[in-house]
Amino acid sequence: DTPESALGMAMSCLLLPLSDVEVLISSATDPGPLPDRRVRWVPPAAGTPAAAVPRRLNQLAEAATHENLCLLRDGLLVTREWASAFEGYGSAYGIVTFPQVYYADRSRRFPVRLPDYQALVGHPDLALALRSRVFNPDCVVPLDYSDVAETGFCTSSLYLARRSVWRQVKLDETLLGHDRADIIFGIECHRRGIPHRVNPMLTIESTEAPLRHLLRAHTQPAPGRAEQNAPQVPSTQAVAARSMPDQFKPLLPMGLEAYYAAVTRRFNALRGVGDAHPLPPDCGADCRGLADFWSAVEAHIARLPLTTRDDLAQVAGFVSDTIGSRPFAEVLVDVRAWEQGIRQASAEGAAAARHVPPIRDLITGFHELERYYPKVFIDSVAAVVAA
Repeated sequence: DTPESALGMAMSCLLLPLSDVEVLISSATDPGPLPDRRVRWVPPAAGTPAAAVPRRLNQLAEAATHENLCLLRDGLLVTREWASAFEGYGSAYGIVTFPQVYYADRSRRFPVRLPDYQALVGHPDLALALRSRVFNPDCVVPLDYSDVAETGFCTSSLYLARRSVWRQVKLDETLLGHDRADIIFGIECHRRGIPHRVNPMLTIESTEAPLRHLLRAHTQPAPGRAEQNAPQVPSTQAVAARSMPDQFKPLLPMGLEAYYAAVTRRFNALRGVGDAHPLPPDCGADCRGLADFWSAVEAHIARLPLTTRDDLAQVAGFVSDTIGSRPFAEVLVDVRAWEQGIRQASAEGAAAARHVPPIRDLITGFHELERYYPKVFIDSVAAVVAA
């Protein structure tokens, strides 16, 4: 996705002990001189948004000259063990992925399972969801790697497939990556007798874990334990976070002030909202993490005279874009809940609610997250733990 990380992964792929390898890079930015003739840049079509992951993956599959495909995002560590896992699994497969983890600490004691193999479970109206392409996020759960479900699917972070098989289904290009095109892809594959499975011969490591995914790991039950509502993060991680905070990786690859300034600029660019009622430059002056900073942002927004649905939608969209893109339908749910709260407060003769629904849920999640990840920014070790 980003040329620098993609080129590094490309060189790692070329070092795999395989007989013949080609590497295709999808990036809107020209990566410049390529390090090897086996590496090719496949620029997205003009006007393709960065979030159009399905279209870009389909384009890569079409451009490939080999039958065996490995379609993956950047940020994954490619090691020589990949080759033996490919060959050990064999060639009789449909759509396959690897287990994927992110290690919260440098000693690799605390792995967090990333979205790799999931299922749509208990959806109130599956037929309607498939027609509308809108899914209840609470019904998307991690699936045991040894399980098979009619609504199970590999996520778009990594696909192993035959090019000829991929051409039989393809990802829905009318959807963006965060619109869960992978759910549709999995179900359409199952309808054609093409299973989605996991290659258990290797667990691969991600060098990054988006905040949105980490938040889900703390609210989503572990596979097979839905009735217990047990999060996937062990309690021993919270103990280690308090006793050895400097051993943890930063949640965000930037400094505290840089993050606060970036969020402030993004909000202040909102037409009719942020430009008319900007966040002050010192909004995060007394903050040390994510929960306290977003509490300050919420307090500022709650004081604003937001009167139209467009105003509320702009703020909800700002939150989605800043934390990690969410399906548009989920953003509209936030807007509706916010409108209902304002109407109820008005009917009761009370002041408008002091909480902003799209941000209130984030603050709650960040408070929980910071118990397990003490280093929020690259320059703030143990700041949250000490609070």
